[in-house]
Amino acid sequence: MQFEALQAMDTRVRVPSAAMEMAQMVSKHGEKVTQLDALSAEDLLAIFEQLDIIRREDRFGNGYK
Repeated sequence: MQFEALQAMDTRVRVPSAAMEMAQMVSKHGEKVTQLDALSAEDLLAIFEQLDIIRREDRFGNGYK
């Protein structure tokens, strides 16, 4: 789903902010994340930084709520 479509959906339907954030991240980075083993270390670090995975690790794993 396109980022703009997600924003439009959020204005029509009340979506919890954590779910909307995750949907936006998947929309933007989903394809890259499915190919992590093919990325260079620099590209992988860039994705981690864009996803804020080091500071917000609770989003990714059993701690996601």
